[in-house]
Amino acid sequence: MTPEDPNNQNWLTLDDAANEFKVSRRTLERLRSKGSLPGVRTGRFMRVKRDDVRRALTFEDPIPLIRTLLIQPNDESLESWILGWSRYLYLTRPDERSRAASQAWLDHLQGSLPGAKLHDCTVQRVIDSADASGAAQDFSILVDAMRGLPREATMQSVLQTFMKSLNPQTFG
Repeated sequence: MTPEDPNNQNWLTLDDAANEFKVSRRTLERLRSKGSLPGVRTGRFMRVKRDDVRRALTFEDPIPLIRTLLIQPNDESLESWILGWSRYLYLTRPDERSRAASQAWLDHLQGSLPGAKLHDCTVQRVIDSADASGAAQDFSILVDAMRGLPREATMQSVLQTFMKSLNPQTFG
């Protein structure tokens, strides 16, 4: 399929991409000008691949990265979602020890759910991975808070609710 094909769901106009990923068109234009977001001009529209937008936002800034992670479809691969969280940790964790502990937790979670989809990542599975990887000690407040949540809730839905209540203007 070509980007000109209106049935091609992989290509988006900049306006459609901005709407889908909840960022401004200006953010996407800035990524294009820096060379981080490839695209093609079709007629008067610039079109970009959905995966390229996701990749460019992941390597740019933690806020668009979180937005992208929170809007992933439930049938998205868990591996892809965990890679996004790994990138977030790299951008935001203050020290190597903290990053390593966080990454061990994510690695254990991914290893315990091979081939899983995002909807398979429940609170219970995340707690189990924290216990098994040793992250429950390093992140005891977070893990203890999760122990009070519904065990079968998906982590994505929990994080969506949390981020919206924390900052409704950014994540609402």
